[in-house]
Amino acid sequence: MARLKDIAEASGVSIRTVGRALKGAGYVHKDVRERVLASAKELDYRPHRLARSLRTGRSHEVLVLAGGIGGQRDELHIAKIAGMERALRAGDMALGLLFGLEDQARRQNRDLLDELISRRPGGIALFPGDGPQAKPAARRLEVGGVPYIFLDHPDRDVDAVRHDRQQGVHEAVTYLASRGRKRIAYVGVIDERSRLDGYERTMRELGRPPIIVPMPKPTWEDGRKAASAVAALDPRPDAIMGYSDIVALGILAGLHELGIKIPAEIAVIGFDDRMAASLSFPPLTTVQQDNDALGVAAAEVLLAKVRGDPPPAGGWSRLLPTRLIVRAST
Repeated sequence: MARLKDIAEASGVSIRTVGRALKGAGYVHKDVRERVLASAKELDYRPHRLARSLRTGRSHEVLVLAGGIGGQRDELHIAKIAGMERALRAGDMALGLLFGLEDQARRQNRDLLDELISRRPGGIALFPGDGPQAKPAARRLEVGGVPYIFLDHPDRDVDAVRHDRQQGVHEAVTYLASRGRKRIAYVGVIDERSRLDGYERTMRELGRPPIIVPMPKPTWEDGRKAASAVAALDPRPDAIMGYSDIVALGILAGLHELGIKIPAEIAVIGFDDRMAASLSFPPLTTVQQDNDALGVAAAEVLLAKVRGDPPPAGGWSRLLPTRLIVRAST
């Protein structure tokens, strides 16, 4: 492994000059800095993380509070974490996953955020779930000097990277209307508004009344039961916008049980583009969200905060587009 001494010898300058050039601190002539950086690259120099941590008082590890990951969300969230880890690694930072820390802190009557801040991480990424409330958590992390980012959190008052779910549903429902579907229903939970807002907005633009079939939980079984509720409506919908792929796959199963032909009688669209969406019968049209790209975007925000970059004009939050994947269910 190359050392500062090796770079100094290769560049023909002192170790102190090498240190200033690499840190971008203090005066170093442009030609000298370029020579030092070229030598560092040629020697494949990598700063020692432990030494930097001792110097700065912070680790070079981003902690990911992953307590909200489980059950139906694993496939999607793991893709986000994978994208984040890859981008952080390229930025010479590491990623550490924390599972169940919320429950442990609760059982031991300890403050979760105090524990996280006390670890002096390089940054913290938080998934929505059973963890701390977003706005108070963001304020405390800012006061503690810890860069943070939320992943796909609906609260617009915190720094977060999100998928534009409202626009994704808008595109999906507009597509159903363009295919001649007249009575388009929304089936899903109604306490999470981003998708429902997209549906209601589109129905207003189409000049049609909304048909909302609420469900208690976004599960496969509740989707299967919702198929009967949709079939019992008079007049019966000829298309369904499902809350998620899991819900839509349950709807497909329920419609099959009722002998309703898909898409001849009822078209169905899901949301997420899980692996199972392409394997169902018929293959499910769905709204794809690029989870890997969301993880990369989260890492980019954290790396910029760690560097001390000023926030962009529109703030740190980012909104990522979705894409309609058309298959045989429509």
